[in-house]
Amino acid sequence: MPPPAPWPYPFWIAHRGAGKLAPENTLAAFRAGQARGYRMAECDVTLSADEQPFLLHDATLDRTTDGHGLAAGQSWATLADLDAGAWHGPRFRGERLPTLASLAEHARHSGLLLNLELKPGPGQAARTGAVVARVAAGLWAGLTPPLLSSFETASLAAARDAVEALPRALLLERLATGWREAACGLGCIAIVVHHGALDADAIRQAHEAGLRVLSYTVNGAAEARRLRAAGIDGLITDASTASRRTRWLNTRGPGRVQAGDGQRHPPRQHRDRSRIHERNAPRWKPSASAAPRRRRTRRRSAVSHRAAPGGARRMATRVDRCRLCAGAGRAPLRRDPQRQRGAGPGRSAGAATGR
Repeated sequence: MPPPAPWPYPFWIAHRGAGKLAPENTLAAFRAGQARGYRMAECDVTLSADEQPFLLHDATLDRTTDGHGLAAGQSWATLADLDAGAWHGPRFRGERLPTLASLAEHARHSGLLLNLELKPGPGQAARTGAVVARVAAGLWAGLTPPLLSSFETASLAAARDAVEALPRALLLERLATGWREAACGLGCIAIVVHHGALDADAIRQAHEAGLRVLSYTVNGAAEARRLRAAGIDGLITDASTASRRTRWLNTRGPGRVQAGDGQRHPPRQHRDRSRIHERNAPRWKPSASAAPRRRRTRRRSAVSHRAAPGGARRMATRVDRCRLCAGAGRAPLRRDPQRQRGAGPGRSAGAATGR
């Protein structure tokens, strides 16, 4: 089994910069992704008509810009004026298509690592691979190099012939016959496979061939845990925050992966929680023979302040203090068996005179 190639990349990789938090493949997306804990991002690189490498996922401009038609048929002077952010929301209005050079400048200052997916226009697979590899080698000189990946084997072969030192990965939607031979023949150090096509056996076969394994686009906790348990080396995801990514993998198992970290950590030793239970236990515990405690209930006041006919007040049925009397500072009303309706010691002057 050949030894695996050096792997400086973290476990979590932001899809197209920041998932769905910002317009894809823009500098705003990379800033948003880093603000949420990502140390690496995946993005798409293609060529303009005058061979300027820039970021765009689709072959056409219509979905993510205010332009129209094939991107490969337009010059960079035309593409540079397009709005690539308004489609995502008004606060991103005016965001431009970034060149590969502007992305490298951002990575140099921020420390962001990158997976550059080669997205050739129609009939431009080899040309795109060669141009992007040469430009990237110059821009990332002295830095951790970007990982070049593509579904197009012609693009990867051209990138290998142009700059062999750049790491490469073969993108696969499914594991067809001969996938290991194809990846190793292109000099790839990794494969990037759709998560539905991966299991523990496939990952083991890739590792035996000296290949790392990444998966796209994993947006569910159960799938992330399944692939982690199977031995995956990294996940491309739209997960918005580091805390969410941590919760996805915060389960019992043979090891755990921290957000933004590509290293596996040994499991924590089981802690004796008996002291914690003792500390949190109630200080008083009723004995089995103790009589049950009576439930305390609030007594209703029998005092009413509604005036009876003739102006007399209804009397209390027991000595008590109602909430209104207590609030006003009055003494409690007492039952007077001598009191009668009509005239009497307790009758008000107004009631006696009829006023």
